[in-house]
Amino acid sequence: MLSQARRLTSREAEVEDLVHDTWLRFWTTPPGIERRLRPWLVHVMRNRHSELLRNDARRTWRESQKEPSEEDRLPDDQLQIKEQTKLLWACLNSLREPYRSILHLRFGEGLPLKLIAEELGRPHETVRSQIKRGLNALREQLPMSSLD
Repeated sequence: MLSQARRLTSREAEVEDLVHDTWLRFWTTPPGIERRLRPWLVHVMRNRHSELLRNDARRTWRESQKEPSEEDRLPDDQLQIKEQTKLLWACLNSLREPYRSILHLRFGEGLPLKLIAEELGRPHETVRSQIKRGLNALREQLPMSSLD
């Protein structure tokens, strides 16, 4: 089994994982009586290796799609983001109730609509429409040039 795994990959940790996963598959779902054991084990190991390669490729792609962290951003970008955030919160705080508190719960606290409705004792649809109206009011207050 080790020699077959080493033919598939040169990384020793992956070799051990392939052998382990193959034996685990054998013990959890063994092949039928009509199948020969060695070809079945090789087939399982190759499939697992392909799956690991796909997972690595997906992980690499996802990591390349992430936004840069604050440390990776330029100082000008960080300053601009802080200024935009400060302006957004100032506009949010100047909204009248109930929009200010609803938007704060939804976007500041990250609560789902259902929880907000329960917490405020209002119907779900009322909360949804108040969020929509609050966002429209917030858009009207924000100068468009500040968000570019």
